Amino acid sequence: MEPDKSENEATAKDGMPSPQPQQAKGSAKKPKKPKAKPEQVTPPADKAAAAEGGSTAQTPKSKQKGDKPASAKKQKAEKKVEGQAQGQAEVQGQAKIQGQGQGEGQVEGEAAAAPKKSNAELKAERRAIQEAQRAAKAAQKAGGQPGQGPAKQEAPRVPAKVLRDDPNMEKKEGKKLAKQNVPQRSSATRRVALFNHLKQYDPDLKHLNELQVWHNLEPGATHGIHPAISTLGLQYADYTIIGSNARAVGLLAAFQEVIWDYKTPADKDMCRALETHITRLISFLDQCRPLSISMGNAIKFLKQKIINLSENHNGLSEEEAKQDLILSMKKFVKEKISKAGQAISIYTRPIIKRSEVIIVYGYSSVIYNALRKADNKESLTVLVVDSRPRHEGQKMLKALTRLGIKCIFVPLEQAAFYIRNIHQPSTCKLQKTRLFLGAHGVLNNAYVMSRIGTASLASIAKALNIPVYACFETYKITDRSQTDSFVFNELGDANELEAIGHLPPILTNWKEQRTLGLLNLMYDVTPNSHFSTFITEIGLIPDTSIPKVSPLNVDSRPTAADEPEVGPDCLLLRRQFGLQRAQSA
Repeated sequence: MEPDKSENEATAKDGMPSPQPQQAKGSAKKPKKPKAKPEQVTPPADKAAAAEGGSTAQTPKSKQKGDKPASAKKQKAEKKVEGQAQGQAEVQGQAKIQGQGQGEGQVEGEAAAAPKKSNAELKAERRAIQEAQRAAKAAQKAGGQPGQGPAKQEAPRVPAKVLRDDPNMEKKEGKKLAKQNVPQRSSATRRVALFNHLKQYDPDLKHLNELQVWHNLEPGATHGIHPAISTLGLQYADYTIIGSNARAVGLLAAFQEVIWDYKTPADKDMCRALETHITRLISFLDQCRPLSISMGNAIKFLKQKIINLSENHNGLSEEEAKQDLILSMKKFVKEKISKAGQAISIYTRPIIKRSEVIIVYGYSSVIYNALRKADNKESLTVLVVDSRPRHEGQKMLKALTRLGIKCIFVPLEQAAFYIRNIHQPSTCKLQKTRLFLGAHGVLNNAYVMSRIGTASLASIAKALNIPVYACFETYKITDRSQTDSFVFNELGDANELEAIGHLPPILTNWKEQRTLGLLNLMYDVTPNSHFSTFITEIGLIPDTSIPKVSPLNVDSRPTAADEPEVGPDCLLLRRQFGLQRAQSA
């Protein structure tokens, strides 16, 4: 039995073409497989051995009976082939292992071969990785999440007051006013296409005249309008009260009456209910006439005071809280408007010299006070420039002539001719000329918004090398920026342009002409490059300082008497709305 076993082992060695031992083990573990086996390719080394020692198909007995030297050579050749095959397998295994760890090997090799990087290089690499990650996130956000479709693009945020041509915004505003129980004023029927995005109300005031006034209503009622607010709104609508300071003083005076008469409902907080009520009244005033920049800042001040009062009331009663708010509004009018105007007149006094020609445009309470307190005002010559349709320059002309100041009244269309002749006379000595302008509001980019025609007059003065000064209070500064008069503006009543002076109206039937449209712009924007300096209650400041001046937190420098002195409009409003009554309260 042992020779047979050796013969079988020899047969296995001779018959197996593959030199790998795993295949031999596999064949030994599974002896019960079918006898039919696929043909196996004989290696070239076995063929060479077969050529020398005979055919590989011989039986093991024939091999044993054969020549011993031949069998020894054959065994040596077989061992040689097995060694070569094992060497190839080891080389392949090492190559496979090397392929699996190629990244790690390369990194380690590069780390060992490359020099150590500096902190700046490492920081640059990290920054590049972060930028790549941000770009990938942005691309993913733009493309949307998988399965959710493309991402929605956000619409540009445009204020509602410059989207009047959008019917959806009109419906939204109508619902808001209906919720606040505020009558909505109808829009004008004929409008200029370029300014459809701005508000232009119908001059008919029947909706405002028929509103319900707040008489004998329950405390905290939300369906009535306080009589002081209704009166003020109608005066805004028919342009009885004009001017930034006059409108702001009238607003705060009316709100003093509202706060004093307001009674908080039993189940509500005083500050929150009062803020909601004031917001509704502001919506009514905005329907009468768009709010000015000065009014907007005054409203911000009042709401901020109400918020601070709700946070730090410290157990104040309702009457004490009302008195605190009323005193805050009085202080605002006194410091930001009255004493600010006095400080501006003090800073203007050294600029105005004897026998100079001062050019003014329209009516401005700040410039009026500055000329009234100027030294040697009897030697001055004031060139008052006026324009239609409201002819505010006539009001300035009457006020200055009462002071004994020599005045020349000129329309805006002829201002360039008169200014050139006064500034550069041909027969007399050269006279010093200065231009003083008021401001409706000052934008964050130091552009000045004022009544229409200011930009034209400032351009004429700049062309003739005449210094231009803008006089305004700091509470008129806004955080809005614009460089033109088209995006934000106010449209007046187009019917005011029908009459030209004392001539009979020639445009009475202008609405019947389909191709004719009348545009009554209220304000224009003057670039900061046209002004020499800005005169405020904090001093003479350049245009670069405008963005750094806070309109509500800058303390004025009062140098005059404690009793405020304001223009005729403000004095009229104080008497009309009964500020003395509020002071006694």
